Amino acid sequence: MVGIVAGILTVLGFVRFFPLGRNRALAFAPNPGLGVVRLSLLFSAAWFLIVFLHGADANVEGGYILLYVALACACLFWGSYARPILSIYGPADVLERGNLAAALVLAGFTLGTALAFGGALTGDDASCAGERLASAKCQAIAAATPEFPAGSVGEGGWHVVLVFFLLAYVELRASIALVDRLGGGLADQARLDRDLSAGVLLGAVAVAAGSVAGRAAAGDFLGWSEAWSDYWARLWPLALVPLAGAVVGWLTTGRPYRVSMRSAASLALVAAGAAWYVLT
Repeated sequence: MVGIVAGILTVLGFVRFFPLGRNRALAFAPNPGLGVVRLSLLFSAAWFLIVFLHGADANVEGGYILLYVALACACLFWGSYARPILSIYGPADVLERGNLAAALVLAGFTLGTALAFGGALTGDDASCAGERLASAKCQAIAAATPEFPAGSVGEGGWHVVLVFFLLAYVELRASIALVDRLGGGLADQARLDRDLSAGVLLGAVAVAAGSVAGRAAAGDFLGWSEAWSDYWARLWPLALVPLAGAVVGWLTTGRPYRVSMRSAASLALVAAGAAWYVLT
């Protein structure tokens, strides 16, 4: 049932937010912003594929793959485009107005959302491995799933992925909202002034925040208490991401050198987030 609902939301989201009849192949009335957003979706799809092949639980196969693919797409579409990100709304600012700066914000937020979900999906369910298998709960799980080897299935599942994704998603939105508020109104600079540097900086903050939150959510699930402890222990760099973005935004608002400074800061934020995800 969860997979069916997620599949319906995916189809509805694609039809609502990315009507293919508009700017077919970008051949008519070219819209670079729409192309950037769609490109971010392709990168997100590639990231999901990598996670499914190399990071997800070994028991995610068959129908479970379809379930998590539908969940990933539903979270991506409705989490990124159903409501405005700050004051930026995809159908209006990107599709209708062709605002490239606003599209850069949405593209960065799309990638951050994908990284958050991919991190939540990464890891094995080891909550019934080793000594935990002797518990009454794990014995009941083993009896209910005789098709799997004892200890290879635990109390985790799609609800664990969804809980940690939603937590990372809230942190992602809070991070860019903080940067916008303290950084001199970067969202308005992107939406109203079409300032590309503002769009690049906000998008980079979203990617970096999604990387840190996704890495915190990644890891084997040993039970809720262990999962919470590991999550909070890995989340501390998230405090540095909005701080750096807000300082750069505030110092460069209205200054002639904002493009170079914001571009350099954006590159550093994305590189730092990627390094934290890969190396820790």
